[in-house]
Amino acid sequence: QPSSLPEEISTLSPRFVKIYGDSEAAEQRGATELAGTGYRSALEILIKDYALKYIETDKEQVAKLSLSSAIEKYFSGDSFNAAEVVRILGNDYTHWVQQYDFNLSQLKAYLDIFVGHIKMQVMLKDPIVSRRKS
Repeated sequence: QPSSLPEEISTLSPRFVKIYGDSEAAEQRGATELAGTGYRSALEILIKDYALKYIETDKEQVAKLSLSSAIEKYFSGDSFNAAEVVRILGNDYTHWVQQYDFNLSQLKAYLDIFVGHIKMQVMLKDPIVSRRKS
């Protein structure tokens, strides 16, 4: 498991953690093409796990959404922007001709921003103490 990922994320989305770790291992071996597509895949898993737990009750509804549609449906503002950057740059690794001039560390920086946002949302939706009874 990557040490940089928060416990809230590990609990919410174990598959995200696995794919993120696999992508990180690929990156460390110099396989940046695989790492880039892997981080994009990890993003999709995290978004759909988050949506299923906190937003959407219908698993089939979540499953059938493309990553682009899921980002648009479930996020806005800064979290939307961060997820879109990861999606677009991650997709760029999958195409024969790349449209953007960037390096993997930029993609990861935006993924880190998005992961931080999800951590914050999880903490606020499931606070450790509350005046309200569930």
